[in-house]
Parts: sequence; C-alpha cells; structure tokens
Amino acid sequence: MRGYAELYRQGATTSPEDVGSSMQRIEGEATRMSGLVEDLLTLARLDNRRPMQMEPIDLTVIAGDVVQDARARDTTHTLRLTGLAGQRLGPATVDGDDARLRQVVTNLVANALQHTPAGTSITVSVGTEDDRCRVEVADNGPGVAPEAMPHLFERFYRTDPARGRQATGGHGLGLAIVAAIAQAHGGRTGVAPTPGGGATFVLDLPVPHRPLMTCPRRCHEQHPELPHGSPEPTWHSEPHGPASGQAPVWESPQQQKPPRKRRRGVWVVLAVMVLVIALLGTAAMMTLRSGVQTSDFSQNSGLPQGADAPRAPVEQADASAPDWSATAAAVSPSVVSIAVASGRSGGEGSGVVFDSEGHVLTNHHVVAAAGNGGTILVTLADKRVFEAKIDGSDAATDLAVLSLQGAPEDLRPISAGDDRQLKVGQPVMAIGNPLGLSGTVTTGIVSALNRPVSTTQESQGQNPFGGQQQGELVVTNAIQTSAAINPGNSGGALVDASGKLVGINSSIASLSQQSGNIGIGFAIPVTEAQAVAKQLMESGKVKHPYLGVRLTDAIATEGQTKRRAAGIASVETGTPAAAGGLRDGDAVIAIDGTPVDSSLSLTAQVRARTVGTPTKLTILRDGQRQDIQVNLAERN
Repeated sequence: MRGYAELYRQGATTSPEDVGSSMQRIEGEATRMSGLVEDLLTLARLDNRRPMQMEPIDLTVIAGDVVQDARARDTTHTLRLTGLAGQRLGPATVDGDDARLRQVVTNLVANALQHTPAGTSITVSVGTEDDRCRVEVADNGPGVAPEAMPHLFERFYRTDPARGRQATGGHGLGLAIVAAIAQAHGGRTGVAPTPGGGATFVLDLPVPHRPLMTCPRRCHEQHPELPHGSPEPTWHSEPHGPASGQAPVWESPQQQKPPRKRRRGVWVVLAVMVLVIALLGTAAMMTLRSGVQTSDFSQNSGLPQGADAPRAPVEQADASAPDWSATAAAVSPSVVSIAVASGRSGGEGSGVVFDSEGHVLTNHHVVAAAGNGGTILVTLADKRVFEAKIDGSDAATDLAVLSLQGAPEDLRPISAGDDRQLKVGQPVMAIGNPLGLSGTVTTGIVSALNRPVSTTQESQGQNPFGGQQQGELVVTNAIQTSAAINPGNSGGALVDASGKLVGINSSIASLSQQSGNIGIGFAIPVTEAQAVAKQLMESGKVKHPYLGVRLTDAIATEGQTKRRAAGIASVETGTPAAAGGLRDGDAVIAIDGTPVDSSLSLTAQVRARTVGTPTKLTILRDGQRQDIQVNLAERN
C-alpha cells in the first residue's frame, strides 16, 4: 500500500488507468488487512475466554437471515435454505451467544461464496437429530482435497488453488473463528465431500441440557451419519482451544483476571494496524456484521405507521436544517419492500406506492426475474404482505409498475414533487429496503443534476445493483446524490425535506463489484418516472423518443473558444434530425437551454423526453452558433 502511494507521489502513475489500478490495489489490501485485524481481535477475545451472553437461540432464524443477506450481496450464486436430511424446516434451538453464532453461520456461507465459482449452488440445511443441532453449508464447487480437510479450521491455513488467497482478501482465519466459537459452545466443526462434487461444512452443537459426547475418535459410532448420504466429516480438534468435546467454563466479568503485561504489545500492534488501515484505505466495503439481527431491523424501523403517520408535505421550520424524523415519518408509509422469487433465484428491492388503486412504482431490474413465472411479494411499511403482478416493465428506462392483488383501501400514495426545482447542494433523503433492512433512511445532498449515467440492463432478473449480463443499455439523465444507497434500495424513494418524491433510486457508482456505496448514488427524476409509469399503466409499454443520429464526443470551436460537445458523426435519412436540418459534423452544445458536453449527455437528455416533444438543439457549425428545432419521433 505504501509502495503504490509512493509511486503516485513521485508521478510514476499519471494516467487515469494507472491511478485507477493503483487505487484498486490499495483498496483491496486495505479491505483484506481490515478483515485480518478484525478476525485477530475476535480470536484474541475468544482466547481470553471473555464471557458470552448465553440464551436460547434458534439456528434456523440465524441461517435464514444469513441466506437472505447473502442473496442481497451476491447474485452470482444460487442459495437456498432447507431442513436437515429432508426434514421440514423448523426450530433448531441451542443455548448460545446470538452474535457469535451468527458470525459462525455468516463465515461458513461467506467461505462457500468466496471459494466457489459463479453459478455454484449453495445449500444451507438446519435441523436436529437425537441430541444434536446441526447446520450444514454444502456447495457443488471444486471441493477440498482429502489431505487438506484435517487442516481447514487451523489458523492461517490456506490451500491452492481452489481455496487459496483471493484478490478480495482471504487470510485463513474465517474458519478458525468458526471452530473457536463452536468449541466455546461445546460443539465441533467438520468438513466432508458433497455427494456429486463440492464440500460440505458442518456445525454440530448440543441441544440444551443434554450431555456432551467427548470422544472425538468415536464420533461415527456415537452420532448418526450425515444426511443425504454424505461421508462422515473430518472433525476438527483445535490445539489452541479447549479439548475437543469439552465445554469450557466461562468466567463471569467480575472473576476475570486482568491481562498479563506481556500481551499488551499485541494490542498495541493491533491498534496501530487499525490506525494504518483507516489512514490508507480509500474505500470501505459495507457488510452486515455478525451481531446485526436483520430480522429485528426488518420488523421494526421505529417509524409511525397507519393513521398515526404524518402526511407530506412536511412544513420545515428551517430549510437548511430539516427535521428528518418528521420527513421519514411522513414518507415511510408510502415506501414498500419487494421480494422476487423465480425458481432457485430471487432478489429484493424497494418501491413506492404510486396511487390509491394499488399501483407500485419500482425499477425494472428489481422485478425482471418474475417475468419467467416467478412470484412477487410486496410488504407495506406496517408489515402487511400482498402478492403483486407486473402491469408493465421497461428495460430501457429501468422502470416497472406493479399491481397489488387485493390492495387495501388505506394505501398511502407518495406525494410527488418536481425535480426541475431541485438545486445542487439541496438536502435529500433516500428511503428503502437495503440488504433486507426495510424502512432504512439515509440523508445527503443533491450532488449534481442532469448527470448522464449509463448502465447495462440484463434481460433476466437479478438482485439490485449486481450480476448484470449484457443487454439493453440504460442511459439516464440522473439526479446524483450523496445519500447512501445500497443493494436493495433500488426502486425506493428519493425525497426532499418536505417528503415529496423527486426521484426513484436506481444505481450507484462503486470502485469494484464488491465495494458497495461510496457516496455516489443516482436516481431517475420523478418527472420522467411519472411519464413512464402512466404509459405502462395504460398500455404496458413505453414509447421511446429518438433523434436519428450517430454520436461521438467532440471538442468544438466557437470563435476563439473551444468547448466539449456531442458531435454528429452521421445523420440517418428520414429521421427527426434529418427533418430538422442537422448535418454531419455539427456539434450539439445544448438542448432546450441545458448544456451538453458529450454524446452520453445528449443521449440521456433525449431519452428523458417524450415522443413528439418539440426540442431546440443549440449547435456549432463552422464555428458559428445556431438553433435547430426538431420533433422527437418514436423509436421502433
């Protein structure tokens, strides 16, 4: 990290490509080191036998939360949750520390995601057999070599190439933490080949108030075989922790002895490493930490619902310092969570209540998977759930309209604002369902207006923001905001301080596929969203305007001044451009008075308009400025 920074200071990396590559390496190493320090701290706490908060914990609930979170973050794998050995999925209760056990299941699923290729199927099975509760994470990936199995849960152990260090930052502690936490709960961990190929990682814990079997060498005789006909796992015996099968006696906080002085240096080193990472890291990847109980957050956002909720517009006493609590309370009843399931795939997103008839406006990419016979469930802010069908969906604008089945009469349609009145620097709020955390509110400012944003819309559905395939190009004349937007916010509301809708959150800029929010989010302006929604509700399709030219980025000359523009490379015959008098070589510098500085900028401006709209183009031709009037026609 220091080396790449020094290269930049010395001027050795000057091109955007070199700078981008260096920053990506720095970010990757910072992320890896941050994870390493966090894992080392976790292991140090476990080694110190710090007391755990023991209570009845349902492993099925934890596994469900982890699978849901993983689906939101990773769209390249297929994840499913099942009962153990063909059993119905039901409670699997143990005495344990909720945060620690969540970390165990999270690490096991993350291990499968990281070390298997895209398209791999991962099955998380939970259940009880005899006096044991078991969680299995089975994948059909490349598997683990037999000679590596006894060492997988050892600290800093890595294998090559199937489970070696990745560029994203494996460091060989994730499974060691799993083993340490399992043993702290009187349990054990193991690994076995998955029938047909792959690896199955096993967490085995005792049910409450049952004696714990102690002989690791006779486990096959004392415990039933793994379900599904799997081979007996290679069980782990951690030399750093208590003897396998022997539950440690945890001291209370008052009984704990102060740490010995010789350990102080370790904590100083770790603290310095954390500080170095904070200084050198250029971006942070947002992940759900093991202690976050997503189900609790999903069930209660802390906002008033129903008749108790205020209505927009909210009168703000001080426009420069809005009362965001009042805004959130007014907007929350009009924002919904959307879950889509199609076969083994699925995803989550957000939407806004468009009218009192039960129409919901969202992004096309949120519900695209349901076009292949999938199901859509819409959850209102008060947690009522309704099935929904797609009234119309348009990939080119990334917008879709849903219709609730059996819509209630007390729906709260969102109050529409006017994005044309927005100003850069104006405060705004994003509200939606990021990572399954419904009712999440973030605030920021309008960072830019008329920002041309290009994304590729896949032909099949996916989780918001991830895993897109080649398909139709989506070009949006977007509102750029600093309000934090994350996977699951797609289709949610961007509102002003009064609670009026100004945009539909749709995409983010990121440094890599895994980096998450970096403070640059984009929303489709509400005026465009309303026009598209009305067409979808009326006919199920959208008429798209076009100009009829091939564009290029250009630098045009006006007198003694040079300026960026959208260059006309060629004009198609019989098009609005030809009828309006555009010629090859013209440079467009404005559309209806709004500056244009690139081909993407002009494309976004044209797509934001409606068919038949009279449009004034300001061009430079032979160094002279002139205006040309065109009428945008419908694109076939």
